[in-house]
Amino acid sequence: MIMKNGEHVIDVEAMLHGAETPLTDECCIYRVPFHIRKLNEDAYTPDVVSIGPFHHNTLPRLRSMQRALLQILWWKLVKRRRVSEVSFDDISIRHFTDLLRTFHLQHPPERRPPRIHEFVKHLPSVTELSEVGVKFEVNNESKCLLDFTFSEGVLRIPQLEMYDPTEMLFRNMMALEQCYYPYECYITDYVEMMDFLVNTSRDVDILIQKEVLINSLGDSNSVANLFNGLFKNIFLPNASSSYQLLAKHLKDFHRNRWNNLKSTLKHDYCKTPWQTAATIATVVLLILTLVQTLCSVLQLKQQ
Repeated sequence: MIMKNGEHVIDVEAMLHGAETPLTDECCIYRVPFHIRKLNEDAYTPDVVSIGPFHHNTLPRLRSMQRALLQILWWKLVKRRRVSEVSFDDISIRHFTDLLRTFHLQHPPERRPPRIHEFVKHLPSVTELSEVGVKFEVNNESKCLLDFTFSEGVLRIPQLEMYDPTEMLFRNMMALEQCYYPYECYITDYVEMMDFLVNTSRDVDILIQKEVLINSLGDSNSVANLFNGLFKNIFLPNASSSYQLLAKHLKDFHRNRWNNLKSTLKHDYCKTPWQTAATIATVVLLILTLVQTLCSVLQLKQQ
C-alpha cells in the first residue's frame, strides 16, 4: 500500500494484478493489436465470409455469404437429419488461421526446433551470399517453412508461392502468434529470416531463378517490399535455435577470405564473357613471361 498526502491510498498489488495479460488459453480469437493492424487494415478485414464474432453482421458485403452458410448448415443438420458423430477431441487446431499456420509448419510441436533467447541480428542478403559462392536450391525434402538447410555451400529453402493473398495470410498468422503463441513464433521466425535474405528485387530474382520463390505477383519489387514490411511492429521474446545456427554458418561462409577472394575475382575480372577472356589471356601472358624469364636466367647461369 502507498499513502499520498495522507489521503489517497493506491493498492499496488491490485494494480499489478490488473495489468496481467488478458490473453488466456481459453481465448483463441483476438482483436488484432492496433500497432500491427494499422500497417495494413485490409489484411485483417474479411472479404467473403466472417469467421468469428468481430465482423459478424458488421459489413453488408458479408451478409449474402452469411445466408449461404446458414443454408449449408440447414442442409447438413436438417435435411440430412443427422449430425456427424466424428470426435474432434484430439485435434488441437483452434480455428481457420491456426489451421493455416499448422499447414505451413507441417511438423508437430514436439518436432519443432527449441526456442532460445539469442537473436539473429544480421545476415547477408541473397545477392551478397551469391557473390561469395553460395548456391540456392529448393528443399524438396520438406514442405515445412522452417526447414532451411546449409551444407557444402548450398542453401536449401522450402518453396513458397507468392500470390495476392500471401501478405494477408502471413500477417494473420503472425498476429495469431503475437497473441496466442508468443513463445512459439515460428512463422514470424521464417518471415524474419526472409526479411534478412531479401532486400532488393535482385535478391528476389535469384530466388525466382532457382524456383525457391514462385512469383505470381508479377513484380519482383512487390515481393521484396512484402518481406521488408511484414516484420514491422513485431515483438519476438525468443527465437528458433535452428535459425541461429544457420545464420552463424552463413556468416562464417561469407567472412571466409578465400570465398571473398573468389568473389572479388568474379565481380571485378569475370563479370562478362569479354572480361573473363581478357583475364584469362592476361594470366596466360604473365605465366609465359615468367617461364621465359626463368629460361633466360638458367641460360645465363649455364654460360
